[in-house]
Amino acid sequence: MRARWLIVPDLSLGAMRRFLLKARSGGPSTVLALAGGDLVVMEGHWQRDWRNVVPKQTKPTGMRVSLNFQSTLQMTPEPR
Repeated sequence: MRARWLIVPDLSLGAMRRFLLKARSGGPSTVLALAGGDLVVMEGHWQRDWRNVVPKQTKPTGMRVSLNFQSTLQMTPEPR
């Protein structure tokens, strides 16, 4: 049996923006303020158990680009 382990780095460039993390089971969001050059790496249970979003803003704060990459690691158990 193979297990998939997703790794998703997100590089924020430009103006600061809020990045929200919320457990899929509910509860309050955790707020991160991402500035230019900040890197968030989400993997494993972060991808499975949490939702993330960069919410819309009513007023622009400046230019911003977010670069996202995804890598999937296939893991095969050692034979016994």
